[in-house]
Amino acid sequence: MTLRDSGPRLTLDVITLVIFVSIIKMFGVNLMKKMVLRLMLGCLCIGALFLAGCEDEKAKAQANQQLVQAQQDLQMLREMGANAYAKETYNFAELKYAEGKQHVDQKNYQLALRDWEDFQLLILRAKNEAVRTKEKLEQDKIAAAKAAVQEVERVRLAALDVAAKKELDVKLKAQAEAQAKVDAKLKADADAIAREESSRAQSLVAQKGLEAEQLAVLNQANTTGRVALPGGTWTVSRGDTLCGIARARYNGNYMKWKVVYRLNKKTIHNPNLIYPGQPVKLP
Repeated sequence: MTLRDSGPRLTLDVITLVIFVSIIKMFGVNLMKKMVLRLMLGCLCIGALFLAGCEDEKAKAQANQQLVQAQQDLQMLREMGANAYAKETYNFAELKYAEGKQHVDQKNYQLALRDWEDFQLLILRAKNEAVRTKEKLEQDKIAAAKAAVQEVERVRLAALDVAAKKELDVKLKAQAEAQAKVDAKLKADADAIAREESSRAQSLVAQKGLEAEQLAVLNQANTTGRVALPGGTWTVSRGDTLCGIARARYNGNYMKWKVVYRLNKKTIHNPNLIYPGQPVKLP
C-alpha cells in the first residue's frame, strides 16, 4: 500500500472530523471559527507537504528507473557501434547520463527526470545517426567491391588485349621473316639466272669474237696466203714488219705491233729489225 492509497486519506478525514466536533463542544462557536480556520490552514499545509512527499517519492522511483534504463540504452548504443558511427552524439548522451546520475545522487529527482528526457532524445538521435552511417559504410563497401571487380575485369581484358597484340606481332613478324626469306630466295634465283645469262652472253660474245678473229685470219690467208692464228708462230718473210704481222693478227690493226714486240722482246732487240726466217710468236 502506497502513501497515495485511499486508506490513509479516509483515516485522516475521520480524525479531522472528530477533532473539529470536540473543539466545538469545548470552546463555542466563535472560538470554533478561529480554530477551524487555523485547522484548515494547518490541514492545507500538511496536505501540501504530504502531496509533495508523495510526488517526490514518485519522482525518485521514476528517476531511479530511468537511471537503470539509461545504463541499458548506453550499453545498447555501444553494442550497435554508435560510439564509433555517431561519436559526437554518443558523447553528448554520456555527458547527459552523468549529469542525470549526479542529480539522482543529489536527490534532485525533478532535474534528473528532465535530464532523462533530454537523454532519450540523444539516444534516439545517436541510434538514427549510427544506422545511417552504417548503411552508408555498407553502400560504400559494396561500391568499392564493385569498383574492384570492374578494375580486375579491366586489367584482365587489358592483359588479354596485350597478349593478343603480342601474338599478332609474333605472327606478323614470322610472316615478314618468311616473306623476306622468299624474297631473298627469289632474288638469289634471279641473280643466279642473271649471272647465268651474263655468262652465256659473254660466252656468245667470246665465241663470236673468236669466230670474227678466225674469219679475219682466213680472210688474211685468202689475200696473203698466210695465216696468223692466235697463239701460233709467224715465220718472217722478206718485206715483213711487226706492223704487218700485227695487221694480219688483229684484223688490220697494225697499232698492236707493240703487243707482238713485247711478247718477242727476248728475240727481237730492235722492233725495226726482223730477219727472214725469224720465228715470231703471236699473242
